[in-house]
Amino acid sequence: MMSYFMTRLRRFNPPSAKGSRRRRSGRALLATLLFGLVGALMLSAPPASAEVFDRVTFPSGADGWDITFHPTNQNYAFFVHHRGRTLGCLYRLDPDGNGPIEQGDGCFNNGAYTLDIGGNVGQKSSAWVTSDGNTAYIPMNFGNTGGSAIAKVDISDPDPTQWTVGTAVNFTTNMNYYSNSIMVNDVLWAVSGSGILKYDTTTQQASTLAKTMYQYANIYHAGGKIWSVASNLSLVCVDPSNDQFCSNGSFTNGAGASMAGTSGSIAHMAEYRNTDGSFGGFCSDQTCVNADGATDTNMVSPGNPAPNAGSFLAYGLFSVSDQHLLIRHQSLNTPQTYTCWDFTTQAACAGSKFTQSTSNSFPGRAYNVVQDAWNSNCFWTNADDRIIGAWDVDHTGGFATSGGECDLTFVATTVTLTYDPQGGTGQPGNQTGNASSNVTVSSTAPTRDGYTFVKWNTAADGSGTDYAGGATYTLPNQCIVHFCAWWRLNTF
Repeated sequence: MMSYFMTRLRRFNPPSAKGSRRRRSGRALLATLLFGLVGALMLSAPPASAEVFDRVTFPSGADGWDITFHPTNQNYAFFVHHRGRTLGCLYRLDPDGNGPIEQGDGCFNNGAYTLDIGGNVGQKSSAWVTSDGNTAYIPMNFGNTGGSAIAKVDISDPDPTQWTVGTAVNFTTNMNYYSNSIMVNDVLWAVSGSGILKYDTTTQQASTLAKTMYQYANIYHAGGKIWSVASNLSLVCVDPSNDQFCSNGSFTNGAGASMAGTSGSIAHMAEYRNTDGSFGGFCSDQTCVNADGATDTNMVSPGNPAPNAGSFLAYGLFSVSDQHLLIRHQSLNTPQTYTCWDFTTQAACAGSKFTQSTSNSFPGRAYNVVQDAWNSNCFWTNADDRIIGAWDVDHTGGFATSGGECDLTFVATTVTLTYDPQGGTGQPGNQTGNASSNVTVSSTAPTRDGYTFVKWNTAADGSGTDYAGGATYTLPNQCIVHFCAWWRLNTF
């Protein structure tokens, strides 16, 4: 390992201990075994390793704001050097067991973490990967006037050292420098001073919904809608199903009630959820506005009381977890107090779910807290001190403190086994099971005029592993694997 590229703090466990603590994610990805010739990304389970990811301190010039994840390949986590010009990538999991690559290592040549994307990004910068796993998009909104360009990186090669930066694409106008971006169903959304920006990565078309927007406005996806804040601090709603501003309830041309109430300003805001976990609206430190755009005095605002929001407007973004928890902190401040609000109880989190901490000496001056895409108890921080860490949300010693590091593990997915007769008919029905469980290959054989069915095989040309009806097959820990029917031409 190229230790001169970074400083790493680690703890070690026996391989058996790591396996015994595996957690199942609340949003485990549905993986499908395709008996056919459909091209797809292979994702094998990482080899067993004694390693546990702790935290990584990056070299100078590699601090980031956010952490995002590959949609299918659990090996990768991404960040972008905010105000810089590089895509960052680190190995979220150990991809080669006892080989030279470890969890937390950089993805690129000689263990480097960053790849130059050809332009600078803004304060709240993120890398977003399309659902096919082939392309990363990074909005480049640097400077007080922002920018319209979006870097486009081909990450389809299994070897990150072969990833290449392509020709940038563009929004219709400049993004706000202090605003974030999101990707929903392969569509990028961002905020400009003159409206809500959209870039469809499938059609490669850009558009704008015109409205004067707040310079610090974040953009959110919740309840099937896109949300932000206008220059007059009213809540803004967009319906992505028709690319129109919302008109339901109290919304007029997409604008609802003010997030500032009567104060004329806001320090921070976050999504609000009802006790059943459904989307309720948004609350700031001043007031709450519901999903119909009306001020809602019945909502119990998690922002009142709340600790000083610090540099939230310039650097912060509060997100609600799968467990309906809102973790709050003072972005970029020293020290930072991490607190938690539980929407299921509409109260501060119980000690069994979260322990408040009052120091950021271990994670650094964090910008953001992001839930892991696979292990739902793990939350990442990315700090101005160039530290990235992953933390167990229910660690009793305090969130993001020494000893509270999260054991990131490969999540065995639910697998659906389907049979493709490759030109024949009468194939067996689907079978399902957990990864690593055994299924019995169906004895039902497809038929095809002029051919005799021979076997199922793991390779299109029949060079893989054979499986006959009645055989035992162990569903693998991988998202997609190729199987196909193998036929013999009848001769007379």
